Amino acid sequence: MPEITPSVTSPSPPAPGAPGGGKDGLRNYLAHVVEGGLFMGGIAFVAPESVLPRIVDTLGGPGWVIAMMPVALALGFVLPGVLVAHLVERLERTLPVVLAVGVIQRLPFLVAGLTLLLAGDRLPGLALAIVVAAPLLSGLAGGMTSPAWMELIAKTLPPNRRASAMAIRMIIASMIGITSGGIIATVLHRWPGLPGFGILHLVTFTFMVLSISVLAMVKEESVHPG
Repeated sequence: MPEITPSVTSPSPPAPGAPGGGKDGLRNYLAHVVEGGLFMGGIAFVAPESVLPRIVDTLGGPGWVIAMMPVALALGFVLPGVLVAHLVERLERTLPVVLAVGVIQRLPFLVAGLTLLLAGDRLPGLALAIVVAAPLLSGLAGGMTSPAWMELIAKTLPPNRRASAMAIRMIIASMIGITSGGIIATVLHRWPGLPGFGILHLVTFTFMVLSISVLAMVKEESVHPG
């Protein structure tokens, strides 16, 4: 068995020519970490496992719709990525696509929040349809852009830093999620019923806007498709 000599030196930084290396390496690392934490943490305010089913129940939704809500966001991610992956391979830069579709991905929560606030009591059927559609449409947009996002990660984060970036994203999201419970309770106590649920959607949208604003800070070099 070959002898392994322990190393006491720090890992060398990625070479300038390596994926995600160069002068923008730290900037991109921090942007990806913060963006993911804000996005995933923001979803906690309309948690598919608890908050969304309660909203659907309040609006008089049937049992099968209530049961579907915990997986509604994930359903949209199933097929779109397979359909658009070949288009992503032809792009010189994927960040513009990720940002453009990312805006579409976030808008359903704004529409749902405003509908609950302004018309939830008067038009419960419309509010129910929009609340149910919001995570489905958001997931669909996320699924469409997932190949471009993964390509962006591969181009702007070096391989030896991707695992830690994903882990820190989850830590940030978890910390936001832990605090979200108290905020949700406070909002629903002060604005009970549909207005409170509308405010929670707007809080989620705010976190998502912050996340895409941070993502726009990523520096991506153009790569001509081979």
